[in-house]
Amino acid sequence: MIFLKKIRARIQAWKQNEEGSLSIETLFMVPLLVWALLATTVYFDAYRTKFLHTKATSAIADMLSRETYLISDEYLEGLFDIFKALVGDQTTPLLYVAVYERNDDNNSIDLVWSKYILYYGAMDYLASGNDLYFDYSDIVPIMADEERIIVVRSDTSYEVPYAATSIALLDDITFSITLVISPRFSSTLCYNAAGDAEIGTTSC
Repeated sequence: MIFLKKIRARIQAWKQNEEGSLSIETLFMVPLLVWALLATTVYFDAYRTKFLHTKATSAIADMLSRETYLISDEYLEGLFDIFKALVGDQTTPLLYVAVYERNDDNNSIDLVWSKYILYYGAMDYLASGNDLYFDYSDIVPIMADEERIIVVRSDTSYEVPYAATSIALLDDITFSITLVISPRFSSTLCYNAAGDAEIGTTSC
């Protein structure tokens, strides 16, 4: 009986003991704090990249909406240079510009023209965007017959630092932003490869 009382007393004393070792607590907490710091840094950088990407796409769409003259391949390449400068050093940014028209006769939204520019290695690749299939049915607003809109889409990739991939539990991400905007000062946005209505084919 006395033996059981001694055991209970020791257990009670152990439960009420508030002494501890700082080194052991540090051993448990420091790895967690380091992980939280690194993960927070990676997530912050990813959100910063997406924010810059969204703002850059909005700037490009706003510039196109204000145009009242023909835009050319040289103009689009200049826009792409601006886009790359705004988003920073990205691996494979892509910029897609298209004009769509509402057709009440067919109850459809028809593609008038489209172009895309892809940064590939050390050069920019400019081509017709007709071979790119994007479904904009969910984002296109209600339009009147023969009304036209400008669609601007941009893709940029964010590469997570290799050492932080397992720490932040985050893989490489491709940010895709699509904006729909109406021409501000004209009824449409026209394209001509040479920038001259008398040369080549003009898409309006």
